[in-house]
Amino acid sequence: MVQLSDILTIEDIEIERSARDLISWWEHKNNQISDDDDLRKVARLKQGLAKEFYEEIYPLSLLAAKKFTENPRARFRPVIGNQRFDAVIRDICCGTSTEILIEFTSAIDGYTDSLRMEYMNEHGHVPATGHVQVAGTKKTGRNLDITLSAVCRDDEVSKTLDWIGKAAEKKLNKPYEPNTWIVVVFDDHIGFSQEDSRERVLHYVANDIVPLKWKTEKLVVLGTSGRTFFEFNTRLRN
Repeated sequence: MVQLSDILTIEDIEIERSARDLISWWEHKNNQISDDDDLRKVARLKQGLAKEFYEEIYPLSLLAAKKFTENPRARFRPVIGNQRFDAVIRDICCGTSTEILIEFTSAIDGYTDSLRMEYMNEHGHVPATGHVQVAGTKKTGRNLDITLSAVCRDDEVSKTLDWIGKAAEKKLNKPYEPNTWIVVVFDDHIGFSQEDSRERVLHYVANDIVPLKWKTEKLVVLGTSGRTFFEFNTRLRN
């Protein structure tokens, strides 16, 4: 049986790649995982290197696609570990290079998301919305129930804005290097297909989050669907 460690290794992940090569590499590895039932279950629970693969390298590939595909000098290197950045982007020009340090943060309810993925592994499907009810514990035996229910789009957007704000503010006072970009990643598959919802994100971040006392160079807000991408200069404002 193929193991996730057969597909994802730190040595392979940390190879420096161009924007197009990074995007192609991620898609190839994701297809290998998606084609195997057992690996899909491991990936949903973010076990092993799946957590970094989906929470850091996938958004790095989205960032590359949104901003750097027309820059052949840009090089991307994910970095696995507990340092104050998740990736390095180098811009090579005239024998020298400048570096950007990328720090990702996820604007999600991680606990509820993990319960949905656990339910998905058990039942083969999961409602995208609805309250998650938990009975018991992992040790004694846990039962999950998710009631499918309609949701108000405005409420979903408001909830997501709250998660974006919390994720960004957690990074506000940490001792990052000045050339760091904070990238807030959120799920924009539900409630954000219409332009007005994405405009709410833009206005909220621009008016409530960007004016805070940032010590980093940029703040980026990135949707996992690839539709939403906003970047703000922060260091020059404060």
